[in-house]
Amino acid sequence: MAEDPRDRWRAIYERPPPSGAIKRAPFPPAPNLHSEVTFAPHVCRDDAKVAYRLWSLPDGELGATMDDQARFLDPVSDEETAAMPMHVLAKNVYDHLMRDNLMPPTDGEWEAKWRATGLDRRSWSYREILDDLRGDRTKVVRVHGYDVLTSTYWTVIQLREELERRGVPSRGLNSRELRERLYYHERYSFLRRSDLSHWGITRGAGARYTIRLEDGNNKRYNCLEMYTCAIILSPYNPAYWLSRAYCHYQQAFFDLAIGDAYRAQLLYEVLFDPLLRNRQSKLYTSIWHAIEEHITVAAMGNDERDVDALEMMRRGNGVNSFIPTLRKAAQNITNLSLLALQDWNDHKIMENNLRQKAIMPARDSEPFTNRLLIVKQQCLDDIRERKKGAGPFLFHETNSGSIPGGRRYPFELDDKSRYDDEFVDRLSQHLFAGNNRPIWTSCKIDKRMFPDDATTTDDQDQDQDQKPGLGVFAAEDIPSRGLIFAEEPSMRGHVHCSRLYGKEPPLEYDDTRCENCRKDIPPDTMDRYDEIKNQLTGDDHPEGCKCADAEMTVYFCPAQILEDGQLSCAQIARQLYHFGACGKSWGWLHDAMRPCTSVYLTDGKYHFSHTNEDHGTLLSLLLREVFDVTLHRRGQNPHLMAHEIDELLVLEDHHDWDSRSFPFTLAANIQVPFNILMQLGVDIFRDLSFDTWVIQTVLRKLLVNALPWDRSLRGTNKPYRDKTLPSSGVQHRWTAEPERFVPYDPDFKNLYLFPGFSMFNHACGDKSNAAWAYDRQVPNRVMVWATKNIKQGEEILLSYLDGPKPPVRSLTRVLGKPCVCGAAHDDNGTYASRDPPPVPPHINPTLAPHPAKTLIPAKAAHPIKAANPTKAVHPTKGPHPHKAIRPPRAKALTADELLYIEERRRRSERQRNRENRAEEEDDISHGDDPDEGEISQEDDTGEGEIPQGDGIGEEQHNGQADGQAKRKRTKGNSPASGRRPRRKVARR
Repeated sequence: MAEDPRDRWRAIYERPPPSGAIKRAPFPPAPNLHSEVTFAPHVCRDDAKVAYRLWSLPDGELGATMDDQARFLDPVSDEETAAMPMHVLAKNVYDHLMRDNLMPPTDGEWEAKWRATGLDRRSWSYREILDDLRGDRTKVVRVHGYDVLTSTYWTVIQLREELERRGVPSRGLNSRELRERLYYHERYSFLRRSDLSHWGITRGAGARYTIRLEDGNNKRYNCLEMYTCAIILSPYNPAYWLSRAYCHYQQAFFDLAIGDAYRAQLLYEVLFDPLLRNRQSKLYTSIWHAIEEHITVAAMGNDERDVDALEMMRRGNGVNSFIPTLRKAAQNITNLSLLALQDWNDHKIMENNLRQKAIMPARDSEPFTNRLLIVKQQCLDDIRERKKGAGPFLFHETNSGSIPGGRRYPFELDDKSRYDDEFVDRLSQHLFAGNNRPIWTSCKIDKRMFPDDATTTDDQDQDQDQKPGLGVFAAEDIPSRGLIFAEEPSMRGHVHCSRLYGKEPPLEYDDTRCENCRKDIPPDTMDRYDEIKNQLTGDDHPEGCKCADAEMTVYFCPAQILEDGQLSCAQIARQLYHFGACGKSWGWLHDAMRPCTSVYLTDGKYHFSHTNEDHGTLLSLLLREVFDVTLHRRGQNPHLMAHEIDELLVLEDHHDWDSRSFPFTLAANIQVPFNILMQLGVDIFRDLSFDTWVIQTVLRKLLVNALPWDRSLRGTNKPYRDKTLPSSGVQHRWTAEPERFVPYDPDFKNLYLFPGFSMFNHACGDKSNAAWAYDRQVPNRVMVWATKNIKQGEEILLSYLDGPKPPVRSLTRVLGKPCVCGAAHDDNGTYASRDPPPVPPHINPTLAPHPAKTLIPAKAAHPIKAANPTKAVHPTKGPHPHKAIRPPRAKALTADELLYIEERRRRSERQRNRENRAEEEDDISHGDDPDEGEISQEDDTGEGEIPQGDGIGEEQHNGQADGQAKRKRTKGNSPASGRRPRRKVARR
């Protein structure tokens, strides 16, 4: 029978394109949000009037700077003249921006250009802004739940007491005047700052609010403050976000400009894209209403242009008529800012973004094309340099831009000095000597001076400027190998890595460690957890939480071995860091940090299409922890800001980063953080306590101080790899050898923040007198011990990077500043050193109990009673539990006793290993496919495929991760072979 030619043509038509022909997704995935965020009510007319006034004054001044010049949007035809009202929301910004639209201002140019506009000196008084609007008091303002203007609760005495608490004068005023003064103070006081009185930082009436519109104090408000107030009053108007973005751009705060332009984009895309209109409840109508009120209020001034805009809004396209100009202006601000930050990869993507979505006149599309042509060669040269050889760059840094860290953000309050004597004393007290924590009496924090040019060696001129810093000093004589300090992480970030299994959805291998302490969870416990999963998801279960049945499963240590008065790891997590994030769907966040899967054009088989690690999102899980802790602590400190929580307040700030640059990508610094906030229920448009500058400050503190748990980043393995994924066909052949996927896993699988440990300074090689490693009994507890006899008053120095002479660039990036030990350094070399990390000393077992055997006070709601509280860096009023460590003042064991204890421990470990191997052989002998749940072996050097940690307790599980898998998101589907992987084997 002759072949039907239609079948042949169909086969040709359906033949998949060659590997690599389909482009990857440009950015990491976003969460599927619907009702997580409670958006504000529609803006009222009174607030719309004030917001329009706050926006129009600086916007009008911006337009006035071009009065005698040709405008970019000047019409050249009758058709363009008729369309002029459509530009009303962004005309002045777009005209001014497009005067110089090919290159952003450089470090030496922006100040001159900013001064040339005159906007740096332009400001407005309270009367200029609000004098003719003071009669508008239809908006109800409540304080403590009572209407300020009408409620009988507010007697004269109550009014005066409330105003005095706010630092507002009230003497000589009658009841009506007191009510008005409290009304306007509450209505026009914006962005309350954190209460840091427990750190000795007092913020008086003038510093209590970031912006406060008030009469009678000769206060004037600049452009940035005006735009910010307009946003607070009407947060869903993209025009206000766009104007503030351009104000930041003009002052060379390019990261802040991108953050504001991105939020403007989120708003106008909801209007413009039908697929986004109904994704999040109430957002679409809030945006429409905000723009409608803006146009209506503007038309009340009887300006011809605004009246024409009102008529255009009443036509069929409504407020969507004004979106095209907003889109073009926001896109140009974003692209120019990315260009200024040398974020080449994101710049290329965004330059093509709008051209692919919209048809524009030639005058509007030419800047996008011309910028690509101008920077093409410079971009390619820089990318080649970053990817050439091992270099100092890690994989996630090859696509990052760069932004200087020494410049203070506009709304960042500069009232804290880490080098003030009182603050240093409080810091040392909270970290080392009290506040219900283990008392480490052998060390204390004190001030020291660093050379401003830290690369100077002993042979060079030492007569140079000095700058202050902090260090940890011995408070008493410390013998060699004496334990100095131990600390458990305040923030945790554990990435789940994926593996393929034929046509099955991707499986996540997991080393089944406790989320809190990273202790290995026995296989029989894992089986028991599967049987009682419904119970584990209860709020007060001592062994689990809602995450036991979430998309990203989280496990905790068993509570069966607890004694009276002890908290389990799950209970500790719920009290310290596991709050609003519990039970939510975080698969998208893990996908933003690891290789992503696809089934497109592969006959229904999954394969890894690309990795999102190159977006630099390695800090995203730590960032989620910071946001979660901040939101939880606002129950006691309602205005607490993320960068001022206790764990981050003690760390470096812009004063310490004068010579430091930080990486920047659109995904890691803007998109993913805002997505995390919305997943946690934060309205990123209304809640400016999580503004872009706060996010960037948190990321910088985390980047300098985060500590990896992975041994490869301290040992002999070279962490930089070319992670270009092989073709889908090759990946499908690797499903039987899951260890082949290990080189494509994220370099940083586990990251921690140790605020106390961050206080120790670095010294290279023999210049150090202490060493550090992770504990044996509590795998993610960091320990510091003396390697030499340390005299009282001597600084305790340790080497964060192993090896005698780490390269200068590596030290600068890892430490946040160059090394100051005085030794000579090679400026070449790789990031990783060539020496293995140290092994922690054998210490008295009473100093390092199992995390489940910790005496910690429990809340009344818990069935388990407790004794003493504590946890790392929490200088707050209430107690915070932690896994207790007795102070190093305990009596030390003799050498014979230590050897006896160690020998018994090794015997027990060998016995457990023999039992595990016997059980595995028994499982396989009953017909299990040896490829399913296969456990790769490692040599006794401890360098497995997932070489995490230093202590023996961590090493026991290292070589067993590859080939292990647990079911991912979709449940009920069986593997291609018809059998699921043996759960008992897979989880060892």
